[in-house]
Amino acid sequence: MKKKECKKKKSHFLLGAILGLGAGAAAAYATSPKSGKENIADFKREWEKLLKRAEKAGNSAYKKAKAEYDKAYAKIAKEANATKAQIERDTKKNRQAAEKVIKTAEKEAKAATTRAKSTAKKVSKSAKTVGATAKSAAKKVRK
Repeated sequence: MKKKECKKKKSHFLLGAILGLGAGAAAAYATSPKSGKENIADFKREWEKLLKRAEKAGNSAYKKAKAEYDKAYAKIAKEANATKAQIERDTKKNRQAAEKVIKTAEKEAKAATTRAKSTAKKVSKSAKTVGATAKSAAKKVRK
């Protein structure tokens, strides 16, 4: 059965039920041994009782729904706080690890700079030696 057909059948049933209740109420009113005023007073009394019961049921449903909402909210808040705390712990660990890597990189850079300076001095010294040797060889060749 299609969804529309099902909805139509439900709405037709509901309409029939309402009409049946109305017809039954009219028949009861017409055949009642009480006067019209008495029937109206009874109807008002029953209507007030029905309203009070509906209000109580509504309040009860609201209280239950509110309790469930509060319970779900508290659970979600607890989980959110736990997640936040875990993120903060992870962030702290990651920051510490990054600082350690930076310190190691700074030490390595400093050591590399020292080695580069040392190598540059050696190359410079070797270059001077080669230059002096070349100069001396050039003097010999000129003679």
